[in-house]
Amino acid sequence: MSTFGNEIFEDDLALDIKYSFEEMLNSKAEINELIDNVMG
Repeated sequence: MSTFGNEIFEDDLALDIKYSFEEMLNSKAEINELIDNVMG
């Protein structure tokens, strides 16, 4: 039973990391776009 709980926890953690990483990439893209607009 405890191993099952750990698997769920690890999946949640992996999802959190995945979403955080995607948000970071999106933010980076938005920043690059802003810089392009300012420079352009």
